[in-house]
Amino acid sequence: MPSFTSVLALLGSASIAYGLPSARNNADPKADNPWASLKPKTVVYFGDSYTDGGRGVYFMSGSPVPPGWDESTSPFAKLGKKSWPDYVKQYSGTNSHNYAMSGASCSSVLVPRKAPIPNGPKMAGVQEDEIPGFMADKAFKKDGKDFLNDIDPASTVYTIWIGTNDLGAGGYLTDEQAPGKTVLDYVECVYSAFDKLYAAGGRKFILINNVPLDKTPLYTLPKGQGADQFYPTKPSDPTQLKAANTKVGGEVKTANDAFLAKTQKDVVTKRYPGADMVVYNVHKLFEDIISSPKDYLNGTEPPNVTGVPTFSLTNLLSGKGMSSDSYLWGDALHPSEQTDRLVAKEFVNVMTGKSKYAVY
Repeated sequence: MPSFTSVLALLGSASIAYGLPSARNNADPKADNPWASLKPKTVVYFGDSYTDGGRGVYFMSGSPVPPGWDESTSPFAKLGKKSWPDYVKQYSGTNSHNYAMSGASCSSVLVPRKAPIPNGPKMAGVQEDEIPGFMADKAFKKDGKDFLNDIDPASTVYTIWIGTNDLGAGGYLTDEQAPGKTVLDYVECVYSAFDKLYAAGGRKFILINNVPLDKTPLYTLPKGQGADQFYPTKPSDPTQLKAANTKVGGEVKTANDAFLAKTQKDVVTKRYPGADMVVYNVHKLFEDIISSPKDYLNGTEPPNVTGVPTFSLTNLLSGKGMSSDSYLWGDALHPSEQTDRLVAKEFVNVMTGKSKYAVY
C-alpha cells in the first residue's frame, strides 16, 4: 500500500489538488486534450445522495432495484426534485442513466453503513450495488430491445462522485471503516470501480473529487444548532469538534491528492489502455464559491456559504420562499440546488474539454 509520502512524491506538490497551476491543470483544447473533441451523448452516474435521482429511495425500501427500473417513477421525480445530473441533461442534451443512491459509500464492505433510522436497512455500495445495477440494466431487454440502447464507448461518459459518506461521520471520521483500512483503501476502491466499468467497455471516465467537507455546516456548526442530523456522535465540546473538523479536512486532502497522483496520464495509460480519464476538481469550485459567493449565488437574500436555508413565513407570503439559491449548502451536508446547477454547468465543460476545474 503506498504511503501518503509516496503519493505526494508522485504529485510533485500537493498544492495542485487545490487548483494551483500544474502541467495538467489547463483547459487549452490544443494541449493534448482528448476531451476537447468529445461529443458526449450519454452519461452514466454513480455516487451518493449528492447525485441520487431517486434510486436510493427504492433501495432503502428493502427491495433490490429491478433491471429496467424507470427513474421517472421515483418520488423525487414526482415531486419535481432535480439532481445535478438532471441539469447536465438539460444543459447538454445528453442521455442520463443514474445509479447513485443516497447513503452510499464506495464499498459497503470497506465502509459498512445503515440508514439512520430504527432497524434501518444497510446502505448501498458503488461496488456491491450500483455497478451491478448498471450491469443488470446493460443485459436487460425490454420488448425485445436493449434497455440501455445508447451505450457507445466513443460517446458515453462514466462518472463517479463518492466519498462524503466514506470520509465523514459513519465512516473514516468516526473510525467506522473496516478494521485496518486507511483513506488510501477508499481511493483504490474508486479506481477498482472504474476497473469494472472499463472491463464492461467504458472508455471515458470522469472522477469527481471530494468537496471541502470541513466547510460544511455539519462539521463546523456547534452541536445543537440544527446541523446534527447526519452526525449523531457530534462532539459537544468545541475543542473536540475542531479536532474532528481538522481530521475530516485532512482526509479530504489526502484522498484528493491521491486521486491526482493516480490519474496522471502515464498511470491511466497503463491501467486503462485506450481510455481517457479526467479529475473534476469540484473541491476548487466549492472553494471559489466560498471565496466569492456573489459571483455564484443569486438568491434574494445575501449570499451565505456557512449556514443553511431556514423557513420564513414572511418570505413564503411574499413569494420569495426560502431563497435557497442564496446558499451554498441546502442543508447541513448537501449542496443547494443553485450549487447543483453550478456543478452541472462545470461538468458539461469538463466533458467537453473546456473547464478550468478539470485536471486533464
